[in-house]
Amino acid sequence: MASARAAIAGKGSQGGALLKGSSLPAKIMELVIKVTAVREAPEEWDSALILDFETQHDCEALALNKTNTRALIGFLGDDFDQWEGATVTLEKFKTRNPKTSQLTWGLLVANAKLARGKKKVEVDEDVPF
Repeated sequence: MASARAAIAGKGSQGGALLKGSSLPAKIMELVIKVTAVREAPEEWDSALILDFETQHDCEALALNKTNTRALIGFLGDDFDQWEGATVTLEKFKTRNPKTSQLTWGLLVANAKLARGKKKVEVDEDVPF
């Protein structure tokens, strides 16, 4: 099982252009993407995972921060191998860039649904394996 929690804990590649809030036209405040793959981010990145999706707005990947990764765990389960085919709703919001302190547009996972036939895997962190 590919664990999204483990990817978060391990964070301190190649792919398409990364989607950011500023990638969207001004009037678009919500975007629904279809996940085509999930991969671990390069070690030097702050992001834990990268979602690849069907191209929209000239972008085909989204770097997931811890907040959005945890949201996806809540919606889809911890096994990110099961996330392929999922639909994810992103909402655009104003935020402060933590590196520059400038106001910018961010993206927040608002909802997600697994592809038909896939089941959410729940992990009880209190049970030793």
